[in-house]
Amino acid sequence: MDIDLKSLIGIAIKIVIITLMVAMGLQMTKQSLVALWCRPKLLAGSLVAAFIVVPVVTYLIFQFVPLAFSCKVGLWVVAITPGAPMIHNAASRRELSDPELAASFQVTVALLVIVFAPLWLAIISVLTGSDYQMNPLMVMKQVSIIQLIPILIGLAIRHFGKESAHRAGEIIARFGFFVLAVLGLMVLFAFAGHIIRNMEIWKFIATGLIAISAVTGGHLFAGPDTKSRVTIANANAMRNPGLALAVVAWNFPEQKPAAIIIIVVYIIVAAVVAAIYTKLIARRLPSSGRDHHE
Repeated sequence: MDIDLKSLIGIAIKIVIITLMVAMGLQMTKQSLVALWCRPKLLAGSLVAAFIVVPVVTYLIFQFVPLAFSCKVGLWVVAITPGAPMIHNAASRRELSDPELAASFQVTVALLVIVFAPLWLAIISVLTGSDYQMNPLMVMKQVSIIQLIPILIGLAIRHFGKESAHRAGEIIARFGFFVLAVLGLMVLFAFAGHIIRNMEIWKFIATGLIAISAVTGGHLFAGPDTKSRVTIANANAMRNPGLALAVVAWNFPEQKPAAIIIIVVYIIVAAVVAAIYTKLIARRLPSSGRDHHE
């Protein structure tokens, strides 16, 4: 796959994600997007899981797992950039999840990453003696273009279209998710050779531990309700690869090729960990309880 085709696929993925964010806005209401803020304990727990547990565990992993600098760069930026654009869409298709809570988590974290990601880079600069920087305005631009503005456009259309807008959002979301899955497989195929040639057991261990910490943190800090736990745990595992790559490009452009590979590996490993976690929780519930939560 030549560089031009890779670039086209990257552009296509961004367009599809923006379209899916509009579809998300078409299906949501303003009240559902702030649902997390109406539950202060769950909000606080979600933020601890997203912005404290994962970065702290990741830093500790770096102290014990032998990783190349480029791998640490990729995993660190993944750790400090939660709030993947696809959290709501994934929750809509996942057993036991609450799509409205997932949407609220997605928007909330996307807003707060503007503050927390630069803060964590400043902290790691102090800990390592390096000078890592991130302009909050650049983060805001990235998040706004990909997520916030499209969601607001969808909400505005829904305000006038009501139920017809909601149905349109569902249709667009189904088609968009299919297209995104195809593009994702193309990306995976493009990097499969690089992953196989460069993969070491320590990289799998590190990505696995980070994914487990994200799921575990979400589960433990989301309170006793099973549906909330599953929703936040899975949402927390889905970090923001686009923003992570932007951070790498701003601070470590020479490390970007290797960072892309480890970020792709994390996405795959996190999806597997989240799926296993959800299945285990579902098996622990009696059939009547599972029906209640679905």
